[in-house]
Amino acid sequence: MMNNKSLALALLFSSLTYAHTDYVPLKNGINLIDINADGLKDIIFSARYDNNTSHPSQTITVFIKNIHGGYNIVPYPESSGFTWSDFSLSASTTKIYGYKLIRWKNKYFMVSAEKFVTAQNSSDVSDSMRVKVKRYVMVESRNDPGVPAFQWNLAGSYITKESYNDVDDALKEIKMDAFK
Repeated sequence: MMNNKSLALALLFSSLTYAHTDYVPLKNGINLIDINADGLKDIIFSARYDNNTSHPSQTITVFIKNIHGGYNIVPYPESSGFTWSDFSLSASTTKIYGYKLIRWKNKYFMVSAEKFVTAQNSSDVSDSMRVKVKRYVMVESRNDPGVPAFQWNLAGSYITKESYNDVDDALKEIKMDAFK
């Protein structure tokens, strides 16, 4: 049995070694966040894309404030576009792709989740399936012509052991230490 002093030391040690993951709530419109930790407030613009169907998408576009007072738009990773967008199946609330901005160990990350389709399970993404989770970090590059000044760089991924009907459920259970 622990005495009060031992218990206090154990709690202090556990709080120092545990890195809490915070989901960053984004309101519709402009969100001012220093996402690249340079002391300047960047803009994350969150909006709903409604295409008059049963499955509108939630989107975000990121603008990094530069030292000249302007903004650099940040491209979406692995694509030629600039906007993160979730995706639900038509006429369904089942989301098969989603993302979250998180803060972990005092650093911002974008985490995406997508139903993991293989040759064995590709018949119906509306079924519960394992989910591939990817973590991205903002990086700056000023050395290579043609490379964006700021971009999302893949900083690991993992495939869940559990199956999920909706990827938002997988995003609620992010395992930051599982990224490889």
